[in-house]
Amino acid sequence: MGITLIAALLLGATSSEPVFDYDRPFVYNSAGTLKKDDLLFPLVIGYPSPQMTRRNFAFGLTDKMTVESSLMLNLLLVTNLRLKMRMVNSPSFIMSLAPELIYNPDLNGNNDDYTLLGISLPMTVKMERGSFLSLTPGYRRSMKGVSNMSTSQAQDILRFGVNQPWVDIDYLSVIDDRSAVALNVHVTIPVGGTILENGAELGPYTTFTGKMEYLRGVGKSTRIGLAILYNPLWLPLGFDAPENSPSADFLPQLSIWWKLPTGKAKPKKGRLRGGKVPTFRRAKTGGLTGKLKMAPVALPIPAAPAPVAAPVAAPVVAPVAPTPEPAPAPVGPDDK
Repeated sequence: MGITLIAALLLGATSSEPVFDYDRPFVYNSAGTLKKDDLLFPLVIGYPSPQMTRRNFAFGLTDKMTVESSLMLNLLLVTNLRLKMRMVNSPSFIMSLAPELIYNPDLNGNNDDYTLLGISLPMTVKMERGSFLSLTPGYRRSMKGVSNMSTSQAQDILRFGVNQPWVDIDYLSVIDDRSAVALNVHVTIPVGGTILENGAELGPYTTFTGKMEYLRGVGKSTRIGLAILYNPLWLPLGFDAPENSPSADFLPQLSIWWKLPTGKAKPKKGRLRGGKVPTFRRAKTGGLTGKLKMAPVALPIPAAPAPVAAPVAAPVVAPVAPTPEPAPAPVGPDDK
């Protein structure tokens, strides 16, 4: 049944719309954020592990601010929130600031609740078209409750990098519009440690985990991830698996993501509310008259110049023939 479902999802892509972008990385493998009102909703199938219970639910509060959480931990009444705030957004570099809160209440009244605060700085560099490298240094601190626990209880929490610096390295390679490969390495740096009230000194620990995942887009809004997890229980070096837990270096994991827009749909151009087409359509603004009408201050629209009458030529007067001079009088014999 499971194999049939996976095969149907992988082969059921009918939309030609691209799922992965060659110029912008996927939000969970980078410092990027979601668009406003976009929702990422996951379904993760695998052995319960830190990779599975980490933040895998996201919602875009604004185009620059995304809230992330873990649905599984929320079902266990563990408050876990991270706010990823984008600080730098350029074509080749993205940087965000991400404070986080983890609070586990004690429902039995034994004062075993604890509070963790942390902060990280995700940074993503675009190496080339479709290739992205992310570096996320961070630090988590125990604010309440962990030092009051027994040694075994505190170790179960501190092995996740509490009171120690850590770093995540992510690499994302876009194969085509509908598929990508993602690699992740998490390292807890052995600096710091915790002293319990009973005097036990725990840590610092060196923890190394990894994840290799193939991501496939199905349809318009669905992504499928097939992953192999290394050190899925996040055991520090020298630690054995807890009781009733598998002693395995590698475990598979299947994840299905749905990206859903929850904001109001923008009305189509040229239509009014109720789907009515306006009676008068807006005049084109490409010409000089349209540009003058769209100006912030109304400008006078020049009127077409009045036609100028062609000059009338003066009539040509025919030349007058000169008057002939009178003939000289004849000379008489007496004119001398």
